[in-house]
Amino acid sequence: MTLGNPDGERTIGWAHFVFPESKVVDALCVISGYGLAELIYFRNRDPSLYWQRFTTFVVIALVITMIVNRLLGLQGQSPRDAWSDKVRRLAFSGVVVLSVLVILYPIGQRLPFERVPIGVVLAGCLLATFLMGLVRMSFRLIAWMLEQGQRGAPSPRHGLS
Repeated sequence: MTLGNPDGERTIGWAHFVFPESKVVDALCVISGYGLAELIYFRNRDPSLYWQRFTTFVVIALVITMIVNRLLGLQGQSPRDAWSDKVRRLAFSGVVVLSVLVILYPIGQRLPFERVPIGVVLAGCLLATFLMGLVRMSFRLIAWMLEQGQRGAPSPRHGLS
């Protein structure tokens, strides 16, 4: 289904339904990134009560990431925005989030509820930013492919006819 303006230009297509500029997808990427960094860091150790402290850290990192992404305009954009601009904003968002978490790291070490190794903070931020970019790029590619198919572009034939 597509809707158009009076000039005949299509304004709503598959990209509006497939491309996830949602907070839920970003939240899943942040939780997955820091969780994967946590698992890699403690792969051969028994961290006893570490998961309870880690959940507090993930909530703090999630809130900081969502605020920075919102301030940098990474949520609620049009799917037709330039991909290079989104990559630049996403990379800058990762740098800002990492900077804030590193600045807050000494405060968290003094408090009894947040004892996260600095390696988990660094690797988790890198993985979360990478996952957000990967998910956005893949959904943008899917939306583009659906739009091409909708325009009547010839699809490649596989096999013999």
